[in-house]
Amino acid sequence: MGWMRNSMGDASEHFPKPKNQATNRFDAEENKQIRKTIAECVDHHRLIVSFADDVSDFYGPMLALNYMYHLISCCLLLLECSQKEPDALARYGPLTVIIFGQLISVSVVFEIVETKSEKLRDAVYEMPWESMDLSNQRSVCIFLRRSQTSIQVTAMGMTSVGVQTMVNIMKTSFSYFAFLQSRNE
Repeated sequence: MGWMRNSMGDASEHFPKPKNQATNRFDAEENKQIRKTIAECVDHHRLIVSFADDVSDFYGPMLALNYMYHLISCCLLLLECSQKEPDALARYGPLTVIIFGQLISVSVVFEIVETKSEKLRDAVYEMPWESMDLSNQRSVCIFLRRSQTSIQVTAMGMTSVGVQTMVNIMKTSFSYFAFLQSRNE
């Protein structure tokens, strides 16, 4: 399982190769070890998926409220900063930067989780499955199928938490800001 934890990238570097290079096939003992390693990887993947689901279930409503807060507060803070008065800029400028920074940092952290799950999919695909016995090939096929679904945290099961959601919130905030700005003039 070390090959999955270390790089989650190129499995061919970390997953064992057959000892018999002439046939390029794993022998019975190697296949037994491969079966054990695949089972450990599947269990580990199942644990990660379960954890992401638990985080989504537990923090999902809070993440949705957090994103709603960012949507509204970013719009209002931009509106306050648009007055271009030194007092308003001194009061609301740093707060605006902090709020946008918080939105960006939360979104990037959850985006990293999804990016790592894509690396896992590639690592499973690069396993030397052609050298395994039929039972292990089936296990790898099932594992590959399960790893095709990205691991992501969702806000209330509706929207994934990540950079794309952050960009949408920023776009919407700027749109509302522009609308309110035009109504103010």
